[in-house]
Amino acid sequence: DSFVVNRSVPTPVVRVRVGERDLNELKLVVGLVDNLESTFLSFPQATVLDMSSQPVDSLSATQAASFVADSQQPVLRDFSVNMNASVLLLTFSETVNSSSFTPTQLSLFGTALGAHQFTLSGVQYRSGDGVVLSIGFNIGDRDTVTSTPE
Repeated sequence: DSFVVNRSVPTPVVRVRVGERDLNELKLVVGLVDNLESTFLSFPQATVLDMSSQPVDSLSATQAASFVADSQQPVLRDFSVNMNASVLLLTFSETVNSSSFTPTQLSLFGTALGAHQFTLSGVQYRSGDGVVLSIGFNIGDRDTVTSTPE
C-alpha cells in the first residue's frame, strides 16, 4: 500500500502514487505536506536508476514544484455500536479531525425509515484524529437508547 510507480514508458518524469494508508498517515502530521511551503522531498543516491542503470544523485530537502491540496470530502464508510461499552466507532474514507466532531448532530435510528430517533446529548471521550473515530457516549444516552421500545 506504500506506493505505486508507473514504469510503462521510459520518461524523465516518474509519477509515484502514495497509497491510501500512507496518505492518511501524512494527513495526521500537521505541518507536513499541508501546502507548497511544507512539502519537501529527499532521497539517497541510487533511489532510482536511468535506462543505462546509472544512479540518480541524492537529493536533500528540495521543495515541491507544485502542490494540489486535498479537496476530497471524507465519507463515512462504516459504523458500529457497542452498547456494553457505550462506544460508537465511525470509519471514514480518510483522516478526520476528531475535535471537529459535533455529537449533538448525530442521531441513531431504530429503522432505516427513521423510527425511534435518538440524538446524542454529548460524549464522555473521543479518540484522536484518524480514519476511525471512537466516541464514548454518555451513560445517560446509552440508558435512554436501551430503554427505547422497539
